[in-house]
Amino acid sequence: MAGRTPTEAPEKPKTHKYVVLSDAIVVTTGKKPNGKAEYTRVLRGGVLNGAEGSETIADLLRKGSIVRAKSPEHLAEVQADLKDPLRSRYRQTVRKASKSMGAPDDPVQAPQQEVLPVRAPAAGVDGGNLTLEDVTTE
Repeated sequence: MAGRTPTEAPEKPKTHKYVVLSDAIVVTTGKKPNGKAEYTRVLRGGVLNGAEGSETIADLLRKGSIVRAKSPEHLAEVQADLKDPLRSRYRQTVRKASKSMGAPDDPVQAPQQEVLPVRAPAAGVDGGNLTLEDVTTE
């Protein structure tokens, strides 16, 4: 308590408004009486209030799931843009989400050489048992 008198309140972190760009995100809103976390889902275009130094906010910003509203006009612009998903500049697509997460199995990307299926000949019958000839990996 050095440098602070008992009547001073501790400084609260500055909060900002953030707009959800992905389809939806799940955030905790508090605790239930039984001690478990209480969750809520915020849909695309919804607004979150969050502390600037929050680990959750930083993680969502890094993933591109939310964007900070710089002003009330910017907030209205982003929300209006998100209403038309086909023309939206801000909306987080599957490709953007996979890229931000570093996922190698992006459903939009072409398959990588390491994960291509193995080519195999048709199975033959030998005394009632199925057999495979040699397996090629061309």
